[in-house]
Amino acid sequence: MQKATRFLVLMSVIALGLSGCDAARLQTTPRPAVTATPTATRRIAVPVVGNAGADTPAPPPTNTPDAAATPELATFTITDAPVQSWTDPNDVTALLHDGTSLWATTNGGLVRWQTQTGEYRIFTPDDGLASQAIRGLALDGDGHLWVGYVDHPSWSEYDGQTWHTYESREQAVEARYTAMLAATHQDPRLWSVRSEGTWLWLLAADGRAKVYDGTEWIAFGERQGMAPGSRFILAADDKFVWAVGDSLNVIEEGLLRWRDHSMFAGVAAGSTITDVIADQQGRIWVAFAGPSDHLGGGLACYDPSTGRWLGYRHAHNPTLPKHLYDLELDPEGTLWASGDGGVAFRRLNGPWELLPFDEVVTRSFCRDAEGRLWLGTTRGLWSAAPNGKDLRGPWLIPSPLIGNQVTALLTDDQDRLWVGTDRGVSMVGDSGETKVILNEPVLSINPDPDGSIWLATQAGLYYLEQDGSPQQILEEPIIAMDLDATGSLWVCTAEGHLRRRTDGEWTEVAQVGQKLGVLPVDMVVSRDSRVWFATPQGLGVRSPEGEFSLLGIEDGLLHQDVRALALGPDDTLWIATLRGLARIAPDGKWTRFTTESTEGGLRSMELLDVQMDDEGTLWIATKAGISSRTANADWSYVDLFGARMVWPQPGSALWVGTQGGLYRLDRSLLTPVP
Repeated sequence: MQKATRFLVLMSVIALGLSGCDAARLQTTPRPAVTATPTATRRIAVPVVGNAGADTPAPPPTNTPDAAATPELATFTITDAPVQSWTDPNDVTALLHDGTSLWATTNGGLVRWQTQTGEYRIFTPDDGLASQAIRGLALDGDGHLWVGYVDHPSWSEYDGQTWHTYESREQAVEARYTAMLAATHQDPRLWSVRSEGTWLWLLAADGRAKVYDGTEWIAFGERQGMAPGSRFILAADDKFVWAVGDSLNVIEEGLLRWRDHSMFAGVAAGSTITDVIADQQGRIWVAFAGPSDHLGGGLACYDPSTGRWLGYRHAHNPTLPKHLYDLELDPEGTLWASGDGGVAFRRLNGPWELLPFDEVVTRSFCRDAEGRLWLGTTRGLWSAAPNGKDLRGPWLIPSPLIGNQVTALLTDDQDRLWVGTDRGVSMVGDSGETKVILNEPVLSINPDPDGSIWLATQAGLYYLEQDGSPQQILEEPIIAMDLDATGSLWVCTAEGHLRRRTDGEWTEVAQVGQKLGVLPVDMVVSRDSRVWFATPQGLGVRSPEGEFSLLGIEDGLLHQDVRALALGPDDTLWIATLRGLARIAPDGKWTRFTTESTEGGLRSMELLDVQMDDEGTLWIATKAGISSRTANADWSYVDLFGARMVWPQPGSALWVGTQGGLYRLDRSLLTPVP
């Protein structure tokens, strides 16, 4: 097998810490009162730790903050189940207390905590959810819980006993419209309704804004002036609706044209908008995390009475956390803003005050009826007294992974499994023991001909000793890596430097960014020393003579957004793009593959990863699942929504990485195309 897989969204790894930061809620009515207080026998992991019928007790929290807290690693056993999954349910993106339990959405499932005892239960697809990567948390007027997903277009509803997943969000709204209008806890990542309003607003799976009045739908997109990239939608009581994400757009209910406020809001360039909320005076508050620690983040506030934006920046007001991730409004009108360094609050028209939690980065926040603070972080759950004292945590759930957004996969010649995520890399030994190798975002894991392992990370290039100990070779961020037929290592740095390492010596080859005008997300080196680059703007190539060119649709690609590359045994190049698969034979002949031309063997035209195994079988991760093509051109597939990458373990199962964790699929699940 040639190489390990890479995650297609490179910049989401480099921008560490922002992948799960869009935790947000809109509290429209007071929340309910709460009483305070490789073979079937190989040992690798238990599916979804804690996913049992009864709540499982968690280890008691400490009162010593530890921002680098790591959950207890789980040792587990593969069963005969055709599908197994593993998650890290400690990356908390949203919190809600329903009067009895504390609910925590994570990229590894939904966790229900009993705060008095510390017992928990994880809900996953085994319980009826559509995905392990949960996004959004709301409570409707009937007390039913709702969640959305990072990687799936549907919504799921929990009635207190069972989960029901709707085929689409529109279907969910039509079925539960009245209860959603009466929601006690809205979430702008799911839906939004103004007080006493009858128009329910949401963002559709295709990114357009939609509104339902109980009878019919109206959709809004770019033709109506709405910019793409929205992640939140907020219906304010002044009848204006805000769609917020990569930009800030507003429309008045009943009109058809959106207006762009991005230039006026004062959100620093390069920042990530993380939340939006409306206060009791009708002002719109937008939280953002800054592009760097030096610039920091802040808040932008729009006052409809004046039509003006005001800015509140950490750089100008240290009372605010350095970067802001979550906003809450309590029934008394106090606005809460949580982030790096603590939780700030602002009573009605008063000054900002800070509850400092210097070592805890609060990504999500809620309070119970007695005012106790609950803090969600990337490393578990914390709590503090209403005055910010008595900080306790973290509550952590044993997990076999460090992080859920799988960015690299590999099984080596010692039958060890390597799992890279946006938070680090874990190694699972043949006997099932799990070890965290590195706490750095991993982009690629590659074996060399001697069986040694190389890691490309945000912090640089690492070589792993036989026992898994990492030795840093370069301190520059590595964005692409491959080994050629001679065993020489090729890397491309985040600044675009293409380098080759032979016999321990580095040679500067070229500046890829200057040559191609774009940086790669993947690269492979053919036996004739031709270097191929996957880029968002086409297929880059460096000839053996050192000439660079960028190939596009006119040359044979189905789409210029190239996600991943793989080389066949005869140097045939396989190219995964946003809209289909392409192949370049050694003689230069192009072939293109679509869902139609493969008779459904290619499960979706949106491709995310390709791998070539030692037998010449091509494995493809598509938006709808995994496809394979043998050397004899026989296609087969297995559907798994949310698949981001695939690693076929030789002679065994398929390992599939998603944004919500790791899956193991038995090859018997593959359906051949007749």
